[in-house]
Formats: sequence, C-alpha cells, structure tokens
Amino acid sequence: MTDRNDAASLLGAYALDAVTLEESRRVEAALDADPGLRVAAAELLEVAAVLAEAAVDPADRPPATLWHQIAAATAPPVPARAPARFSWWQRRLAPALAATAVAAAAVLAVVAVRQHTRLIDFEENPLAAAAASARGQEGSVVVALTGRVPAEVILAADGTGYLLTPDAPQLPAEETYQLWAIVGDRVISAGILGPDPDVAAFHVSGKVAGFALTVEVAGGVVSSEQEPVAVGLIEA
Repeated sequence: MTDRNDAASLLGAYALDAVTLEESRRVEAALDADPGLRVAAAELLEVAAVLAEAAVDPADRPPATLWHQIAAATAPPVPARAPARFSWWQRRLAPALAATAVAAAAVLAVVAVRQHTRLIDFEENPLAAAAASARGQEGSVVVALTGRVPAEVILAADGTGYLLTPDAPQLPAEETYQLWAIVGDRVISAGILGPDPDVAAFHVSGKVAGFALTVEVAGGVVSSEQEPVAVGLIEA
C-alpha cells in the first residue's frame, strides 16, 4: 500500500480522533504533501465537528437509498490485505467512523437544499417583492411579531399590509394561520392565511395598535379563543 493510500484509509478515523499518535503523524505528513488529501480531510473534519455539536433531527435524515449512493461514491478503496499494524478494532471501527461522517454530510446536504429551495420560493413570490417595496415607503411601519412563530408585518400608510412568515412551520391541511389586527378596543380578523403562507397581503382601516397571529381550524373563525403564536405592538 502506498503512503497516500495508507493515509486515505485512515482519514475517517483521523477526523474523529480515533488513530494512534504514529498514525496521526503519518496522516499529517501525507496531508502536507498532497493537496487532494487535504481537501478530503477538511471535509471530514467539518462533518466531525457538526456531529460533535448536535444530534441530527430524525425528520431531516436522508432516505436510505441516498445514503447508500453517497457512501458508495465516497468510500475509499478497500485494500487487498489489511496491514498488520492495524489492531482488530481499528480495522473495523475506521470504516464505520468514515461512514458516519459521510451520512452526516448527506444529512447536511438534504437540509441545506430544503432550506435553500424554500428561500428561493419566498424571494420569487410577487408579494415578497411588493412587501420589500412597501418597507421603504414614507409612512410605512414595520412590526416585529414575537412568539413561537416569528413573523413581521409591513403596514403602509394607506392600510395595505404584508405579513411575512418564511420560517413558520407548515400546518396540517385542517388548520390555518389567521392574522388579527388590534384597532382601538377591537380585535378584528385581518386575514385567513392558509397552512403555509410565507407572505400574505391584507388591508386594514383605522388606527392599528398591533397584530396577533393564531392557529385556527381551516376556514378561520370570527373570534379566536386560541393563544396567539406571535404578537407585535406598534409603538405609539
């Protein structure tokens, strides 16, 4: 086995600090001499750092078929003969550690694609562009709604408003988000938004003191008995 192949076979264990001092020195010497190995090691070290920081949410795990494809494409060549200097646990544990790192990389890729796709959808929504335009208009007010579902309202001087909820969890089909405006001593419905609004337009009349967001049954309600998931008041 060449020094490069020897180092490549140890990268998975090296990234997770599961090598002996002698093996670590051999890997580091190979990394100094081989830019390609340095790139591979950097990727595995980044994944190992993520694994150390947090557990992966089961809902974000990639399909088993995706993991098998990625593992097959990134697995190092299997040596014809295991070197005698490898102990029993090293020969068996190193591939498992490398596989864990690859699986974590797959998870990160799936989550990143999912979040990036939703961001693109939000930015390409015509209402998002209208909200951005209203934000800079004279007389517009921006209201931050805080709570379990962070949201933002942009209210123009003519009463046209936009609710932005790009990070709101999607609700089941039988539920809907509903926006409420606090006008004087009344709380009136400003819009039934559906289960996954991202951005929605509405119109209110009168002096608005604030907004609240609730989760209601599909179709909405005339008056709510639910605890708001977000509330924001306009400073006087």
